[in-house]
Amino acid sequence: MKLYSESISKQYGTNKALKEFSYEFTPGVYGLLGPNGAGKSTLMNIMTDNLKQTSGVLKYEGEDIHELGRRYRRHLGYVPQQQQVFPGFTLRRFLLYIAGLKGLDRKTAFEQITTIVGKVNLEDVLDRKLSSFSGGMKQRALLAQALLGNPDIIILDEPTAGLDPNERIRFRNIVSKVAFERIVIIATHVVSDIRFIANKVIIMDKGSIIAEGAPWELCEGINGKVFEITAEEKDIPELEKDFKVGDMVKERDGIRVRIVSDRVPYGYEYVEKEPDLEDVYLYRV
Repeated sequence: MKLYSESISKQYGTNKALKEFSYEFTPGVYGLLGPNGAGKSTLMNIMTDNLKQTSGVLKYEGEDIHELGRRYRRHLGYVPQQQQVFPGFTLRRFLLYIAGLKGLDRKTAFEQITTIVGKVNLEDVLDRKLSSFSGGMKQRALLAQALLGNPDIIILDEPTAGLDPNERIRFRNIVSKVAFERIVIIATHVVSDIRFIANKVIIMDKGSIIAEGAPWELCEGINGKVFEITAEEKDIPELEKDFKVGDMVKERDGIRVRIVSDRVPYGYEYVEKEPDLEDVYLYRV
């Protein structure tokens, strides 16, 4: 199973939202990380066949997805950035409706719905209206509809936006369970969404890939560039001007500041720290 993008670009007038994006996706969980405006959503819309690229080609199993058309979309599950559900529908009716759009016969639809709602922990609310669901429940309902038809590729665009910390963790855990032998692409600007479940991370900025690799490889690439110092409050503006500043924690003897930098923070006592993915993101973007 392979999804391959070759020099994909998307241009709106003089603005190039995506620039020569080339990557080969095989089964695994991919974190597509970048700030707002990095080109993530543009790429997601091209991958889900909702948007046509200006140049380049996207191939599934060696064939252009536009030539495959519906045959490609049968292999695709999509969780959009906005929670687009039908508030008057029960979860059961919503999933049956989506199953019909995907061409599943009624018997297969019922069988799959029974299995899928168990995977996303919604089996007890099948006959409740979606309007009564919390944000986290709606997001799990959207993941459930994406899983209908047993797709090979699942694309999630900012899937935890607006969720509280507990729902974020619950959603991530469910995604890791359903990802087996699939290509799962999670587009986000929240590092914690992918820190523990992504096999590969692609960091984007201004429409281009600026770093990619396994999380441990990316962290290893900035060894010796992460420091922790204790500073006074009056020092913070200058530190933020001179360095990329991460976490700050106020303590009795001052403010503990995590810094990502190519140079040692001279003038301060410092401790070199082991990099994590948030440090990588801060360093690269």
